[in-house]
Order: sequence, then structure tokens, then C-alpha cells
Amino acid sequence: MISRRLKRPLSRLLGWGPWSSRLIGPPKAGVMDAPVSDAKAGIVAVRELEGGHAHPPAPVSADWAWIEPELLTELHRTLCPEIKALRIGHFRNVRYFQPTFAVIDARDRILHDFSQGWEDGARGGNYAFEEVRLKKPLRLSGRSLLLDVRTHSQNYFHWLMEALPRVELARAAGWRAEDFDHVLVSGARKPFHRETLAMAGIDAARIVDTGAHPHIECEELVAVSDLRMFAYDATIAALRKFYAAEIAAGAGKAGRRIFVSRADATSRVIVNEDELFAKLEPLGFARVILGSKSVAEQAALFAEAEVVVAPHGAALSNLVFCRRGALVVEIHYPRYTLGLYWQIAQRLGLRYGAVRGRVVAGAESGDPRQANMSVDAAGAAAYVADVLRG
Repeated sequence: MISRRLKRPLSRLLGWGPWSSRLIGPPKAGVMDAPVSDAKAGIVAVRELEGGHAHPPAPVSADWAWIEPELLTELHRTLCPEIKALRIGHFRNVRYFQPTFAVIDARDRILHDFSQGWEDGARGGNYAFEEVRLKKPLRLSGRSLLLDVRTHSQNYFHWLMEALPRVELARAAGWRAEDFDHVLVSGARKPFHRETLAMAGIDAARIVDTGAHPHIECEELVAVSDLRMFAYDATIAALRKFYAAEIAAGAGKAGRRIFVSRADATSRVIVNEDELFAKLEPLGFARVILGSKSVAEQAALFAEAEVVVAPHGAALSNLVFCRRGALVVEIHYPRYTLGLYWQIAQRLGLRYGAVRGRVVAGAESGDPRQANMSVDAAGAAAYVADVLRG
């Protein structure tokens, strides 16, 4: 094993050689920022996807007047004002290097729009440029679809919002699920992976685990540009299409008020959840734990809901299944604020409110994304009641 301190100068030296990174050394030809058709590079076609634009929330309206100004400012700060349109690419004889999520064309360039492993501290912006050898590639014949996501496909949110929709986006561009001989993704073994892939028409026999095969050369590859952490109209539409039956069934029922519990979680729990729910229950709320439910069951539950109260977390991905006009109140962690679900709520015409939790003893330092919190139960319930009264 070569240390990073030694790898940098050695990879730089190997980068000057006449050989391809398919054999040794890092990619030799730098980064292609905006790929266009180029037969010698293996770029067959690249085009923009309809609905492939993400939208940050608009200026504050009356629906969000309940959010405290400081929290609202923090929510705005987490949103990217300039977001590239989604693109889909069709390539031949290109390679995928999973450790840095790099798509490498036949000219030995990393294709920027279709690669995800960009780091400020890496040479050239991607640690693939610091590799001494990318390992011998696994050659795949036929057509492959890339589903890998840098933000971790093991997480329900990242899988649902960033990986799975690529199947439907490819279909919208002319490829059916059955047109792919291979689907490239790392470690898709959880029940929600199996369920959603089957729903999308992908059987397990076609999955190629990129964790086990980190360097792959594809005869043909179809890839979608980075969907990371944004609410694209196209991805929301894809998920609603997959679970259209559950959405229709839920929308036809009387609205429910649900409080999403993290009682089955090992981190980021509300330590006084029982106290909070005791205040919400008289307002007509039912407590639900989603960990044991299928995606179809979660879709039906959120489609039926008229009000959702939940701590920030992957369970709120299910907002994509909500009926228009439903209300969501998100409980934010005291040292970690993200406006993503606000963005999703706006795209779907949901009403959105937010409150902030409190730091608990022992959680003043460390990773704020894993810390537990407490909630002012009486204050949060009064807030929800005020929002419900409008």
C-alpha cells in the first residue's frame, strides 16, 4: 500500500507517460467540462433532460410566515442558487472508476458532468488524478446503466432521490429498463433497494456491484449527470410515476395527521419524543415508525397524510408522494440545518413550517449530523396548532 504522500509525486510522474490509465497511472488528458459528441472519445450523444432543472424556494410567502427569521436565513443559506440542468449521456468504450465516481472517456479524460467525486483538495479536483494504478478494469459487453451515487446509495434519501430516478430518466430519453444488460451500483442489498429496482423493472441478475468491481470498462454506458441534493422536477415525477397506484389510493382517503418517529434509530433521535407526542396526540396525530415498512407502504401513508410532523431525516424523502396542499412541519437539529425538504415541499405545492430542536447534554460537539436533540414539546405543539389554524 502506497501512502498518499508518495502517491502524489508518483502519479504525477506516471501521468506524463504515453500509456492510458487503463494500464497504469492516472487519467492523462484532464477534465472535459461539458462533453459533446465525439466519436474518438466514445461520446455518442449528450442532451439535456426535460424537467431537469432544480428550483430553490421562492422568497418567503404567507405559508412560511411561521418560520423564525434566523432559521429561515439558515435554510436559504444551504441552497445552491446556480444549478446545472440535468443531462443524459450515451457513451462507448468508456470506463467508470468507482472510488472517485469518475467516468473516463476513450481520450482518457474525466467527464465532469457525469462524474461526482470532486474534492477541493484533490489534484485536478478528483483523486483519480492521484492514483498510481486504477486496477485492471472489468470489461462489460452490451449496454450498462450507471446508478451509483457519491452520497451513498445505502441511505434511503440518496437512493430514492438520486439513484433510482435514473432508470425513469433513461426511459424518458428512449431506453427501457429491459434495454440494459447491466446496472452499475454499489451494495444495493437492502429491502428498499430490491423493492424499488423490481418496481423499476431491474432484476438482481443484472446488477454489477461497483464496490466489488471498482474499475469497469463498458462497451456502452448510459449515465445521467449529478442529481446530488436537489429537487428536480424530473426526479420527483419519476418517483411519483413508479408509485402512482399508491398515490392515487392514498389521495382518495380522508387526510391523516402523522408524526414520524425515529424511535427505532440509533442516532439523531428526539430524546423526549414521548413528551412531544403526548402534546401532538390531542391534535389528532398518530405516531408512525417507517423502518419496517416497504416503500409502497410509505408512499401510500404519505399520500394519505394531510399533515406530517417529522424530524429532519431520510423519511422526509416520502414527501414526494404527498398530495398537493398537505402541510409538513420539519423539526431541524440545533447544529445542522438543511433546506432540502423545504425545496421539495415547494415543488409539490405543500405548505411548509419548521422548528428547531435543542442541544442535549453530551452533544455539544462532534458530528452535528449524528447528534440527538430535545424539543420544547409544548412550544412545538403550540406551533403546529397555530399553523393548522392558518
